[in-house]
Amino acid sequence: MKKYIIALLIFSYSLINAQTQWHVVYQYKRVETEASKKRMDSLLKARPEWAQMMKSVRRNRNKTFNLFFNRETSIFEKEETLEKPSKNNSRRSFSRFRSSKSIVYVDMKAKSYVKQQNSFEEDYLIKDKLPNYQWKITKESKQIGKYLAIKAIGHKNITNRKGETVAKEIIAWFTPQIPVGSGPELYGGLPGLILELHMDRDLFLAKEITVTNQPVKKIMPPGKGKIVTQAAFDEILSKQIKKMREMRKSYRKRRKNRRR
Repeated sequence: MKKYIIALLIFSYSLINAQTQWHVVYQYKRVETEASKKRMDSLLKARPEWAQMMKSVRRNRNKTFNLFFNRETSIFEKEETLEKPSKNNSRRSFSRFRSSKSIVYVDMKAKSYVKQQNSFEEDYLIKDKLPNYQWKITKESKQIGKYLAIKAIGHKNITNRKGETVAKEIIAWFTPQIPVGSGPELYGGLPGLILELHMDRDLFLAKEITVTNQPVKKIMPPGKGKIVTQAAFDEILSKQIKKMREMRKSYRKRRKNRRR
């Protein structure tokens, strides 16, 4: 398998030049599991209004993203759509709390990234080194569209709700036929473009790929927001979420006291 990948890489790389630019359209969705379905059923019985709100938020999580990249750099961003206005103020504020628009610029040569992130109506510019997912390429392969895809397994450290750091498995299907180590968000570093990616319940799937020798998109790092490292942003976000939870807890307590 490794000899085949190397041969395919050499052949594919000889077909591209410095001006070559790819555009990939990724479909993102949140995969339902038996555990998540049970939680939703329980919530539906206990708090129907919250369950409906959660269902609406989950539907909005099925999004489309665009990835533009060349041999050295890439930019990944959500495809903008017009959202229907909501008459429910709590739902609107909840959606604003949960969703955060971002632009991710990756310099594959320097192994660094710049991410423009909006959180709680504040703009941040996260600058840091690319994470190392410690990929292991397997012997498994499958066809995705017209491309041969090979399975790779990696790991990502995340912080759970209890504040514990846990390692999550990542499954990526990449194609050596496009020999550039790019992919959705910050995922990359493989000897080919990631066409399909699974991480926990997150799923990215490439739906459309186009290539041109006359670039249609300027791949430039974003420049709006307060400059922070990823660790600093994670700490800021953690404090904001904790504050939001305390506000909700206080609100529920006041409502309970008024009913007495």
